[in-house]
Amino acid sequence: MKTKENTRKACDNCKYFVMHYQKVSYTFFNVDRCGECRLGKFSEEEKAKLPYGFVCDKWTPKVGVDTDIYEIKEELKDITAKLILIVKALSK
Repeated sequence: MKTKENTRKACDNCKYFVMHYQKVSYTFFNVDRCGECRLGKFSEEEKAKLPYGFVCDKWTPKVGVDTDIYEIKEELKDITAKLILIVKALSK
């Protein structure tokens, strides 16, 4: 697993980046490896002026790219505990 220092910062591995897909005969295909940022921080004109390989300051790694398994398990434990509390409250 890559460490935080070795993770390549790029739009395609940012959690805010959404790939474009096209559905053909019940199968989804990646369309020319293109996508867009959900933050919509830059207009098309601004993007054209940015240097190649530029990554904005809002870059955050996608889950699974740079997240430790231990962190995921701890988060799932917290979610499970909260769900148990909700079920108990609703079942009264």
